Amino acid sequence: MVGIDDQGDFIIQLRKEFLDEVSFLLEQCEESYLKLENPTLRTEELTNIFRLAHSIKGSGTVVGYDDLAEFAHVVEDCLTLLRDLPERVTPEITSLLLKAGDAFKTRVEMLKKNSPDAWNIADLKVQIVATTQALKGVKQSEVPTPALTVQTPQEVQSPTATPTVQPHQPTLTLVTPPAAISSMHAAPAKQDPTEHHEHPEHHDTHAHEHSHSKSSQGVSVKVDSVRIDAVLDLVGELVVIKSQLLQERSRVAHLSIRENEVLALLDKTVRDLQDKTLSMRMTSLKPLFLKVQRTVRDLAIKLNKPIEFTMSGEDIEIDRTMIELLNDPLIHIVRNALDHGIEKGAQRKLLGKTEKGFISMTAKHAGGRIVVEIKDDGSGIDREKVLAKAINNKIISETQRNLTNQQVYDLIFAPGFSTADAVTDISGRGVGLDVVKSNIQKLKGTIEIDTEMGKGSIFRLSLPLTTAITEGIVVIINQIRYVIPMDSIRELLRIEAGSVTNVRGEEECLSVRGRILPLVKMNLLMKINGISNTILEAMNLKASQVTATKSEITETRTDMVVVIDHLGYNIALTIDAVLGQNQVVVKPLGQNINTTNGVAGAAIMGDGKIALVLDLDGLVRYVRASNSQADRIAREKKKQLKAA
Repeated sequence: MVGIDDQGDFIIQLRKEFLDEVSFLLEQCEESYLKLENPTLRTEELTNIFRLAHSIKGSGTVVGYDDLAEFAHVVEDCLTLLRDLPERVTPEITSLLLKAGDAFKTRVEMLKKNSPDAWNIADLKVQIVATTQALKGVKQSEVPTPALTVQTPQEVQSPTATPTVQPHQPTLTLVTPPAAISSMHAAPAKQDPTEHHEHPEHHDTHAHEHSHSKSSQGVSVKVDSVRIDAVLDLVGELVVIKSQLLQERSRVAHLSIRENEVLALLDKTVRDLQDKTLSMRMTSLKPLFLKVQRTVRDLAIKLNKPIEFTMSGEDIEIDRTMIELLNDPLIHIVRNALDHGIEKGAQRKLLGKTEKGFISMTAKHAGGRIVVEIKDDGSGIDREKVLAKAINNKIISETQRNLTNQQVYDLIFAPGFSTADAVTDISGRGVGLDVVKSNIQKLKGTIEIDTEMGKGSIFRLSLPLTTAITEGIVVIINQIRYVIPMDSIRELLRIEAGSVTNVRGEEECLSVRGRILPLVKMNLLMKINGISNTILEAMNLKASQVTATKSEITETRTDMVVVIDHLGYNIALTIDAVLGQNQVVVKPLGQNINTTNGVAGAAIMGDGKIALVLDLDGLVRYVRASNSQADRIAREKKKQLKAA
């Protein structure tokens, strides 16, 4: 027999599972709302949204959330008619349904937080009821036939279908059970609403990978992200212990075959465990991309700028801890593209462009990282306008006009910087892009801008897949151990006689099989009294903790380079020695040294010492900036010679 207290606990648990279920369904239906404007997909997506409303209505009543169930009933009535009249879905109706979805989300979050605030949906409910009444009038004017009860979705949408019933005949009102409606659309049969409380397992950390069907995949469980992070930390410690064992093995003269087999098995098991644990923290970019798509749609309507938005690569997975920090940068970039970049329709026609603007967002893997690009075909960024604004705001001085293009475009990320002529409720305060830069830096990522006046702009974000465990080779530079991420290493080679050349009389380059690569002398860039010393002080470390052993130092050479392929840009880094390949747990350096070029973090090695992890993004930016500056100086010299 269940006691009173047990009944209370049961209801609390039932409500929690219901709210989790609804949150999941709302996330899944976000794409359906946005697809309503596609006539070929409209019928199917209306069915998906109908199922959502029907589930909330039925299950909400069971758990005592009557206001949520009542509103769902209002939405359901409207959707019932829209499914019979899909051709009547307009952008205004789509916007209304999107507002209804937002209202559901708001209420669910309020209930999760036990918020006492009022749920103000009276006006929205009136609009939906008015839309429903208007649709009823349309449907009654079209006098249905008995054959309407068995029409396929294609037949319902057919403009050639004509009623055969005479006007004097009574109108047939058919109430179709949800299961029958689902079968008409070749979809799985609708389950009883209470089933949503019997299967809370569908909201695990990979819920996005599952369909609405509960029969297709294995049983899953919900796990708190804190627990997953704790397991990942333990796996990181296990990786360090494994490295210590493997290092000790190298010092032992002779090991039995069995001992070597056990160590090899341990290595493989730890790697497999690491991969599985990391996969639990990965989530698809799709929900984030859909938020951006929704933002573009709503803002385009508000600004009266027709926009064609495309996205690709949304199924790529990224560490879920990075999603929250990535949300604001993407939103701010598309808002700026719409408000500042994309011209009005009339202006676009005068410029020879299509009236409809274009924005695309793509994600792809590149060199062990994820690259997200937001591209528009707007007016581009005016270099001179940015410079003038930066000088006027005293961000730079008048003497700094010879900055490279990338350095100039980086100025737009300064706090309070804006080239907008007027402040609006959308932009102009100089806050958005500052948030973009700061959040990307927190993610250990980088952002670059490619732009051309009159043609448009590309914002390119480079992000790590995860910030936890990295595979890399351990090298020595200036007697200090460094880790170079394996994913970006193209090859390791020795410098041959005559392969080093000077470009413009200043920069040294390396010729590799006909290719000319920038040569970075790491022993000069990462000297102990420069960057590395700063890092050691900030981390409260002694030089002995990062210095290689005497035996390792004696084996150093001066003719070794590592060729790096980072996001399609190749550079050659000089090193003193290679110690081997290893898995390391990367730890951040701290906020006070996050901007240090050349170093991204630190890792504990098998012998207990510290190795610094090279920041390839920072090195590539340094080389590209140096080359751009050199090119600019070379062009100025040519102009001076011609003038003379």
